[in-house]
Amino acid sequence: MIDSLPELFSKLLSAIKKTDKSLSNLKLDSGDIEARYDSVKSARSKFNSWRNSSKGFSHKSSLYKRQLKCCSICQINLPIEYFEIDHKLPLSIHPQLALKKSNMQLLCTPCNRRKSDLS
Repeated sequence: MIDSLPELFSKLLSAIKKTDKSLSNLKLDSGDIEARYDSVKSARSKFNSWRNSSKGFSHKSSLYKRQLKCCSICQINLPIEYFEIDHKLPLSIHPQLALKKSNMQLLCTPCNRRKSDLS
């Protein structure tokens, strides 16, 4: 059965209203996502800057001694240059912990990559 012209217009108007509401919700969601991304990006930048500083290297050295020159995951003993500072709680979820030393550990590169792939 073919709808009358007024029924078609009514259905079209209803579809437009639903689409407008969905679009409005998507805009709100995208704002939340963008704000979250910006905070993670900022935290990563601050951490990278700190990590490459003398204070960052000093902390890496103290972690290295505290961990007895071993990776926190695989327990392999390696020279310090084979270790990376890892965040126990990832920056992608906890950007506020970017420079929190209690959230840092040393991992060898392969363990850090595997851990990152799981996050």
